[in-house]
Amino acid sequence: MPGSDGPNELERDRALIDRIRAGDTGAFDGFIQEQWKPLVYFVSQSVGNVDDAEDLAQEVFFRIWSRRRGLRPEARLRAYLFQIARNLVIDHFRKRRVRDRWARDRARATTEVDPTPETLELLTREELLAAVEAAIARLPPRRREAFTLVHTHGFSYRDAASIMGIAPQTLADQVSAALGQLRRWLVGGALLIL
Repeated sequence: MPGSDGPNELERDRALIDRIRAGDTGAFDGFIQEQWKPLVYFVSQSVGNVDDAEDLAQEVFFRIWSRRRGLRPEARLRAYLFQIARNLVIDHFRKRRVRDRWARDRARATTEVDPTPETLELLTREELLAAVEAAIARLPPRRREAFTLVHTHGFSYRDAASIMGIAPQTLADQVSAALGQLRRWLVGGALLIL
């Protein structure tokens, strides 16, 4: 269940952190296998390039491994992973000084898709999914990040807010605004797949 923080998940995280802190490469490899695709997807949504996203994901895992002895037993490992990824993405753009150009290019590429009720009725499932992805890509960057952390990656509002470094209510406002925009853009029942 998305955003679930049940006792079993917390116990699993604590056990995994203990094993990683002790240098258990098998436990860490399993964590990488489990989190690789969601992390690369999350990063690629920001950097717009799978190769760069994979490079940044490798750096995230390297940092966790190299700092494993400092992991707090009560930490939420998955949230920590995404928080590091988010910080590396910000650094990535600072170093290359392309944040403004990337935003302009991204906005220009995504404004071409503006489905109407008539066209949505004619779309196949694949086209509809592409329209939804394009609509999500049109969201302002912070709103898109909040939405994808909660609805794509299943983080609780509290964990997603922690990853983004904002208050949970601010995150809730961002997600609510994102849903409102998506409802306006995706008319005619397409929102059912969200």
